[in-house]
Amino acid sequence: MLGIMTAAALAAGLQGGGAVEHWRFALDVRGEGETERVELPFEVDLDTTTGRATIRNGEERIAVPEAHRDAAAFTLDFPHYDSRLELHRVESDTAFETFEGTWTKTRGAGATSVVPVRAVLGPTHRFEPVEGLSVGADAVAGRWRVAFSSSDVPAVGVFESDGSTGVTGTFLTDTGDYRYLAGDVSRRTCASRASTARTPSGSRPTRRVPASSPAASSAAAPGGRRAGARCATTTRHSPTRRHDFGLREVSLVEHLAFPDADGAWRPLWNVDRPLVVELFGSWCPNCHDAAVLLEELHREHGESVDVVGLAFELTGDFARDAEQVRRFREARGVTYPLLIGGTADKGRAAQALGITDTVLAFPTTIVLDRNGHVVRVYSGFSGPATGAAYVRVREILEDAVRRRSPCRARVSADSSSRT
Repeated sequence: MLGIMTAAALAAGLQGGGAVEHWRFALDVRGEGETERVELPFEVDLDTTTGRATIRNGEERIAVPEAHRDAAAFTLDFPHYDSRLELHRVESDTAFETFEGTWTKTRGAGATSVVPVRAVLGPTHRFEPVEGLSVGADAVAGRWRVAFSSSDVPAVGVFESDGSTGVTGTFLTDTGDYRYLAGDVSRRTCASRASTARTPSGSRPTRRVPASSPAASSAAAPGGRRAGARCATTTRHSPTRRHDFGLREVSLVEHLAFPDADGAWRPLWNVDRPLVVELFGSWCPNCHDAAVLLEELHREHGESVDVVGLAFELTGDFARDAEQVRRFREARGVTYPLLIGGTADKGRAAQALGITDTVLAFPTTIVLDRNGHVVRVYSGFSGPATGAAYVRVREILEDAVRRRSPCRARVSADSSSRT
């Protein structure tokens, strides 16, 4: 009887008649000179009984750490991303309850991005319905070469159809994937377009791309960057890219030490112990995904291999950056040591570590053997949204941990789009 009552209550809530409210949020990322809204939507379920909120992003469900709503205001806080949504109720010409406000995100020392956002209670759609469908989602299912207007680096789009007009998937690049994406196919639209903007939870929202356009028109992201994508029907496989870089004198690794979040200095490497060191940032969504895998490796191989995270944070204010690292640890359930290496700059990260002459991406994973010699370097991270590529990343790191034999003098960094 209790199970029946619980199921009935849940069903009533999901239908909008109970404690669970369904909200459609949309960031307005219009660029300079654009007069019409350019929406990047995501959905939020709010349990008004418990106050818990959950973002629905395709197949992904993301718990919001802190949420509050009353008749006048609505706030969602993401402390581990130093990000906050703050909205106030406004009058609307629709039947739906509407709130408007801003998404504020720390971008660096004294720098924040502020993006307008609107939340509407009740809509059943994430993307605005468009009639006149002329191509099905099956037409874009598969692997596609993708070009972003803001970069010459090739990418791969991996899309799946829901059997109707819906599309899920992700983009893989040399520096990581775009995490879980969802979209639809309408009229002359060939696929969802991902912006460099991310939702406050760290996921990337999506927007339609006209198939007839040689290059998609860009939308401004909160950081001021612009990104577009186009579908290319010439290939359905991943491009191959390898980046050559040099190794520095790795014997110096035994002298490296960095502070932890409490300010205590710790050695990076314990002599005669293999080491997996992850260069990461709490601000980096792919780093959050990588931490889950590294925690698994730590639990499975911790008796024979050390795992250490080396953080490069946004502000350069040690107290603030340390707090973000602590929040990262709590959010991801990390039990391996986290140290603070400096600010989020790839050149400075390479200089601080002193193992390679360049750092190509956050995260970057470096495996050292018991003598301090480099076994493997993996740039970027293909997360769980990539499916087979994620499995391959795990296999690569597992193999490196077990093999523990040094690389040659110059190594090639494996990158996410190759897997």
